[in-house]
Amino acid sequence: MNKVLIKYNNLSDLDPDYQHRVMDLGDFYQQLPFDTDFKVYHTVDLDRALLELDPATEWVVVVAAGHCSQDRNIYDKLIVEALKANSPLIGHILNFKDQYPHIHPQLFAFNYQVWIQAGWPLWEYSGKPQDFFAHGINASKETFHDEYTPLWIESNGMFTEYNITEMQTGGEVIHHFIEIGYRIINVPDHIRKNKFHLYPDQQWEAFNDFLHGNGYTGTIYEQKNYAQLIGHLDNQVRYQFYVLNTEPLTRPAVDKKIDHYAGVASGLKLVATMFKNGYDNNTTVTHFDFSIPALDFQRHLYYHWDGDLSKFESVVEDYQTSTPNAYPCVPRGTYQENIDYLLKELNISVQEFKEHWSNYRQMSPKFMQLNLYDSVDQLELTNYCSKFKSNYVWVSNAFWMEYSLIRFGKQQLQKFRENFIRNLAGAGVTTVLDTEDTWHQGIITIGD
Repeated sequence: MNKVLIKYNNLSDLDPDYQHRVMDLGDFYQQLPFDTDFKVYHTVDLDRALLELDPATEWVVVVAAGHCSQDRNIYDKLIVEALKANSPLIGHILNFKDQYPHIHPQLFAFNYQVWIQAGWPLWEYSGKPQDFFAHGINASKETFHDEYTPLWIESNGMFTEYNITEMQTGGEVIHHFIEIGYRIINVPDHIRKNKFHLYPDQQWEAFNDFLHGNGYTGTIYEQKNYAQLIGHLDNQVRYQFYVLNTEPLTRPAVDKKIDHYAGVASGLKLVATMFKNGYDNNTTVTHFDFSIPALDFQRHLYYHWDGDLSKFESVVEDYQTSTPNAYPCVPRGTYQENIDYLLKELNISVQEFKEHWSNYRQMSPKFMQLNLYDSVDQLELTNYCSKFKSNYVWVSNAFWMEYSLIRFGKQQLQKFRENFIRNLAGAGVTTVLDTEDTWHQGIITIGD
């Protein structure tokens, strides 16, 4: 399927720096699957961007500034819902009595070929009054919230005279789609539950102040909740530990012998990466993190677990019991589902994993408490890496986290990251850097 995702900056009349900061949030919360087949475009002029697309485009998903979700598959799910309902448009329908039906631009998907058939009607807000005859609207009696959010709208089979003072976003398109005979559907609950919108066009000065690292003083419910969430994450990050890490192990295998594996203290990925890429009796392992509980959990696994995956959950529970102040970050799905995924990625059996783990326990790994946002700590790690001819350093999303994006901003995080890469390059050895951030997802080879 020929699919397009358009990231729509509908804040172009506001402060440029504020626009950048809100769109930076989009880089974090509007991510696609690792193996996506979407083509991605950015625009401040939605109508122009749509006219310039490949005429063979089949589906377009539009996500506006301030929309947030950690479900990478949410855009495909929108299309699936529309296809199931044989509808050319799915979005947040707003059906106020004194306005023509329209959509909130936060997130919607539409069939591009039907839009062409309808004559390329405009999408963006128009303040111009309009008088026209068209099919009347039949809206579902059931709504999502309040009386203006029906599950669907369609023609009622009768013509009505409309006197519209201003046509809102998507109103023109809905008008033309209904004239053709289509039903327009709303975003269902199971998708709504996995997303939220920050309404950055409202009380933007207060939200801008928050995005610059200050307290939130506004009254917008969604912004207030988000500020509380970030405050919670900022406070808890030093006390959390990751039980498992679900980042893909399907990176291309490193084509050279690795002497030293170093990585954030997060689940089993570092040692699993070592199992995949190879090791011997001289291999060194380093777990690093600025969270003491995260490092302690890695020690707990090393000293108290024999690699029997059937006992992994109970070993985690033992650690939680012994450290009640630590906060566990548990992945989606059951333990067994995540373990099965890990074994599939490694292409090994349960017994083979246990044998690898036994070998790892003979290595006397190093545990380092350090902060990758601190230049001195960065040097401590890169100086240690300089002792080895070849390193594999896994930093996961350390330079791209929710709380740090608000506290430091995207530009400062990029500076932290670039400084770390420069330090690795200056170590005079080969380092394979495995990172998961907005600038790169995968492997970067340094000093080869």
